[in-house]
Amino acid sequence: MTMIVLSIATFCSTLGGGMVALRFHDRPHYLLSFTAGVLLGVVSFEVIPEIFELSQRHADRVDCAGLDICLRIDPPSRIDRMATVGPIGFSLSP
Repeated sequence: MTMIVLSIATFCSTLGGGMVALRFHDRPHYLLSFTAGVLLGVVSFEVIPEIFELSQRHADRVDCAGLDICLRIDPPSRIDRMATVGPIGFSLSP
């Protein structure tokens, strides 16, 4: 029974998201910004505390979890920024 309720809720939320996307078809950057904010909020308030809790429970150092997050998130964003903006700060696009 729970699976049916969850599948109906998933269908309704997907349908609602599609209708919002059709409503704001001329301004997709608003939807993308909202979605990025929601994902950052989920990571910040749900996933990261759980990582620290699991690392403490398994007797690992908490610093290792923070270092792992920094090493996995920071370099790709810096590489992306260097590829699109350039190392000096000037745009590479014509």
